[in-house]
Amino acid sequence: MSSAVAPIFGVLGSCMGCMIFVENIAKQEPSAMNLMTFSTFLFISSIGLVFTSKFFTVKNQIPLKGYFKTVSVFFIVNVVNNQALNYHVPVPLHIIFRSVRKIKISFLPTKIRFRVPFLPH
Repeated sequence: MSSAVAPIFGVLGSCMGCMIFVENIAKQEPSAMNLMTFSTFLFISSIGLVFTSKFFTVKNQIPLKGYFKTVSVFFIVNVVNNQALNYHVPVPLHIIFRSVRKIKISFLPTKIRFRVPFLPH
């Protein structure tokens, strides 16, 4: 149990520190959140380009059309969520609303169908 205490408090402490930092940015300059979203988007894309696709030398296992839909929805939802900060919604409440919306989006109907294999009795 004692070996898990330090990582748990480390994660919680850094999460709270990040939330305080983001809330201060949102209070001082709400329009900076779009820049933060774009920077995060660019950073994650760059990491994927370098380490996952190895600068397009590794063949994709998933068609790019699937990536495009996911990335587009992610970016649009985040930009719209950032607009909520212009109404001076507290960041912790805003994060809760964002989480609920992302869960709802994950249940949007898709053409993917899952088959349950026949299980013998």
